[in-house]
Amino acid sequence: MDNNNSPAQSNRRSIYGVNGEPFQTFSGVFQAVGAYTEVAYQYSNMLLPIINGPSFQGASVPPIDSYDAPMEISMNFIQNQDGSLGITADVNVTSNFSSVDSKIMFFLKKRFSTDYFATVIDWESQDFDLNSLGQSQQFQHSFSYNGSDLDDLTAVVIVQETGGSLCSNNSENVGSCDARIFQALQSGISQDIDEDGVVASEDNCPDTYNPNQDDIDLDGNKVESSEWDINPAGFIIHSAVHSSKNTAHCVMHTHTNAGMAMAALKKGLINIDFSGSAYHNRVAYHDFEGVTLRKDECKRIADDLGDKSILVLRNHGLLTTGETIAEAFMKLYTLESACQVQLMARACDEPFEMVSNSIAESHAKELKNAASYRLAFRALVRRMLKKDPSFIL
Repeated sequence: MDNNNSPAQSNRRSIYGVNGEPFQTFSGVFQAVGAYTEVAYQYSNMLLPIINGPSFQGASVPPIDSYDAPMEISMNFIQNQDGSLGITADVNVTSNFSSVDSKIMFFLKKRFSTDYFATVIDWESQDFDLNSLGQSQQFQHSFSYNGSDLDDLTAVVIVQETGGSLCSNNSENVGSCDARIFQALQSGISQDIDEDGVVASEDNCPDTYNPNQDDIDLDGNKVESSEWDINPAGFIIHSAVHSSKNTAHCVMHTHTNAGMAMAALKKGLINIDFSGSAYHNRVAYHDFEGVTLRKDECKRIADDLGDKSILVLRNHGLLTTGETIAEAFMKLYTLESACQVQLMARACDEPFEMVSNSIAESHAKELKNAASYRLAFRALVRRMLKKDPSFIL
């Protein structure tokens, strides 16, 4: 033990069954205890299979980059006006899972030196009862802190099972533990420079009071100076959607050949293919009014879109919306695919094999959800990274 012992560290020790130092637990499951002549080699032999797979200690371990956590966490770490340090964590469950006595844990860690670079100086836990797809909740906790060295602090949020079977070690001091970590995230401290309620790390105009996070206001005026001009036609379309749809965090609009050709067909999308049937009763249409330069068209675009997230602008192009970039992009990606397939099918002099409305409806419900969009989007990103990593720079 040392002088940088974490407060209430005995509670954390009890979860893992710590009985000596040094003590390592990976992913809340795999353990190694004790010091050896080649301890770094031993730990690396444990860690690398957990990262790369395919197995460890006889158990199947998929590569860590293929692990699809059952939830997503976003967090803010700020200093409150009273000097305390506040952590806010928004959790969204992306797939059903089961656990025993799960907790969401808030850690405050500090860099004391190069040796003690991640010492937990305070922590707290709260009950975590979410386990079903679509459930979400915001969790908050504040720590008292009197220091001024805020740049040395990091906040960590972990969702972990604490009520599983007790951890145990074998004769070789290698063991297993049922204290799974479902998701974790860390963040340095952010400050709200312009005091608009949005921390600088997430503020699109960190030096300008802009609580609604608008780059331009609803009249098309720039909120802050920029070398780039505003596209008036694009502004009409995108502002119409953003201002009328709270879930439209991302809006994408294209003028592809296939998309414009489909937008010129009277019947639009029909139920004849895998992707097209997935949008049964989920596509809205807006009639062509010329170049979108008139502000009064905003309301008609918003009215035509209604509660849907996909809009075919007749004689014009395609538009999709989503709560995330992944959702909006995957809708557009599969919509474009449907347009291409249906144009080829319509060019054939043969009757269509139609998908029934009932099958199309069940197909749409089963196929299109936030988890599936995210899974497919990540696969496409990995594919791009392999092909040309420079695209992300």
